[in-house]
Amino acid sequence: MKYFVSLLAVVALVGAGTKLAYDRYDDEISTHTSTGAGERALTLKLPSQNQVVVTGSLSVLDVKGAVLGALGLPLTINAERSGVTAASIEGVVINGSGSSIQWDAGRPLNLSGAGSFTPITAGLTLSKGSLQVAFSGTSGRLSKGSYRIDTPVAVGKGGLATAVDQVSFTSDGNATIAFSRTAATTLPRTARKVTGPGSVHLEGDLTLIKPDGSRTHISRAELPSGPFELLLTPEGRGYRVEVTLQGKVSSS
Repeated sequence: MKYFVSLLAVVALVGAGTKLAYDRYDDEISTHTSTGAGERALTLKLPSQNQVVVTGSLSVLDVKGAVLGALGLPLTINAERSGVTAASIEGVVINGSGSSIQWDAGRPLNLSGAGSFTPITAGLTLSKGSLQVAFSGTSGRLSKGSYRIDTPVAVGKGGLATAVDQVSFTSDGNATIAFSRTAATTLPRTARKVTGPGSVHLEGDLTLIKPDGSRTHISRAELPSGPFELLLTPEGRGYRVEVTLQGKVSSS
């Protein structure tokens, strides 16, 4: 009898723990996906009303208005058109004096250093398995640190600029790069979180998850405009995506 009472007590505790677990995770679902490292389990939080979650392997990605966070160096930035001023770097210090730098896009801008560059917004695309960031009419900030440009640029402030083959400079955290022409760089293959608001176009082997937990296999999803939170993870030669989209999402 004593054993039976003890068994009942254990069952009651397990039942209470199970209820708490379901109460805690009643808005989450589990899926399984196959990756290059084998099968792994993913726990995805169900989207709220007016939201959907899209997850799967990407073949096409096009994001406008992406907030990327800090981009580590080095960066090699290529311009769409050469021979015109593509970017201005302001608020830098060269040899102890405040100065500015002009890049005319004759050659790729090779920027290295101990700091980072944080664009306000940018375009983000997936091309041949690589993530490309496009800067067009946008600007960003250089964190505090020392930098070097190994590209011919023009250096000067308040007068005629001097052409140099390379230049070293520092930023106090307030130096900026402003792009007046379209330029782009390829990002290293690492996991990356991207947020909006903006537009998102996805193609690939994808699953769309609705607030009620229902899932639909799709090959395309598009958010014309609205908030989003996107997580990209390298997978094989491409990327895997997990994105929450809020607004009028179309899919097929």
